[in-house]
Amino acid sequence: MRSSIEVSDISVNGVAYRADPPLRFCVRYDADDELHDLNGDFGISLWADSRSDLLRELHATLSMLWMEYATERPDRLSGAARHLRTELRQRLRAV
Repeated sequence: MRSSIEVSDISVNGVAYRADPPLRFCVRYDADDELHDLNGDFGISLWADSRSDLLRELHATLSMLWMEYATERPDRLSGAARHLRTELRQRLRAV
């Protein structure tokens, strides 16, 4: 079974951010393994036992990416990490 998740707003350390365009993730439920897995923007790939756990993991991952990459000085990041930093900062804006 496939569905999708769209994320328009996240909060990181008490600061609200809006995604433009909204972040999109494909969710698949594997009945054999009884797991939900997710793939989408920023190369994020996650799995969890329930959809609610998957959403919590997604928000935690987005927060971690923002704190570790978007707020870091570009000269301290590798080329791929600088690219991710640019993508994050282009898509997520403080509101």
